[in-house]
Amino acid sequence: MNKNEGVADETGLQAKLRESERRFQALADHAPVGIFETDADGNCTFVNEKWCSLAGMTSDAAHGRGWVAAVHPGDRQKVYEWYAAAKAGREFAADYRFRTPEGKVSWLKGSARALRKDGGQITGYIGTVTDITERMLSEQATNDLAQKLQLVTDALPALISYVDASAHYRFNNRAYIDWFGHRADDIQGKHMRDVLGGEAFTRVEPYVNAALSGQHVQFEAEVPYEAGGKRDIRADYVPHVLPTGRVAGFYALISDVTQHKEAEKHALMLLREVNHRAKNILAVVQAIARQTVQNEDAEKFSARLAALGASQELLVEHDWRGVDLNGLIRSQLGHFDHLLGSRIVSTGQPLLLSPAAAQTLGMALHELATNAAKYGALSIPSGTVRITWALEGVNPARRFVMRWTEQFGPEVQAPRRTGFGHIVITDIAEQGLDADVHLEYATAGIEWILNASATAVLAPKK
Repeated sequence: MNKNEGVADETGLQAKLRESERRFQALADHAPVGIFETDADGNCTFVNEKWCSLAGMTSDAAHGRGWVAAVHPGDRQKVYEWYAAAKAGREFAADYRFRTPEGKVSWLKGSARALRKDGGQITGYIGTVTDITERMLSEQATNDLAQKLQLVTDALPALISYVDASAHYRFNNRAYIDWFGHRADDIQGKHMRDVLGGEAFTRVEPYVNAALSGQHVQFEAEVPYEAGGKRDIRADYVPHVLPTGRVAGFYALISDVTQHKEAEKHALMLLREVNHRAKNILAVVQAIARQTVQNEDAEKFSARLAALGASQELLVEHDWRGVDLNGLIRSQLGHFDHLLGSRIVSTGQPLLLSPAAAQTLGMALHELATNAAKYGALSIPSGTVRITWALEGVNPARRFVMRWTEQFGPEVQAPRRTGFGHIVITDIAEQGLDADVHLEYATAGIEWILNASATAVLAPKK
């Protein structure tokens, strides 16, 4: 090899080295983490752009011992430990803070290791810093929230707990702990079966499984607890669903309603007695009506009183809190029981009617059914009746719309004169529910449509 060839080779190697360094610089500057390198004495020889951004200083300012100024004074001793760890051959990792000249503080996860020659001699150190500020602030916020949650829930009389996906307790308020007569350590981290007792857990296990499948569960049950005996509880299990869709556990809100249930049983006994007396009064009214009016009118009067009594009985069964609309339809059309589901079809979402709405709609349904049986679709074998209802719109303008539609019956003609039944399905329904009532005597069959404000029809939510 001549001299010129040797010079050319050396020039080529230097060019490759500069290209390699350029690529490394470009790669480092586009890395999502801060990268630094020091000599064997801890003097900075290289930092990338991300490191400079986090530290709030230039690479020139960081060189030598300048990088120390970026470390929060309270964390510098912790960072110095990387030197001893790396020198001993241990990889160093720690969470610490940077503080910029403007006072901005960021949390970092730093790691470093030693660079060695083939003989093991340390030539320097290389490491990274990752911005974990958001995570640290989130953890701090979570800890603060947990403390506030404990303070707030401890002040509440209800039993509150959080159960993870494996049915182990992760949080309990003071009332929950005291109710079971345990220490907090006796519940925290324990499986529900170990705290409630085997028989009690078996009783609530279906609801636990439902909550852990993502369902919001509300129930009342008599639960035989191992420590406190049989207790009536009202429980609300709310699933904790992560953004990924996975159920991490559920929140439990439990109230001891044992005394309330006992009071309810007593009140129900009294209410049944009142209902029995009311039925006796209705029987007396019926007897008087039969003796004072003509036979045909007496039958109608008796049927209407019976329909009113049926609505009242449903109200009593529900402690006058409301009546299920499906149940009201079955009670008023009970004498057509053999036609329900075939020639008489009702369709609509489950709704709880207010007491006033139950009485008004009950009377209207009775009159419509009576008319259908005498003159309309139910007077011949081919006729059908379809009852539908729905809630339309949104609050506060949500409407309750109910339809009674007859088909395949005899040809319909508008009556020449109307009686009390017509008043019940039109005037009384409109006045009782502040509703709009449309009654059409179509050739194919009668259609009755009631449109009322949902607040006038539905029982108020408790």
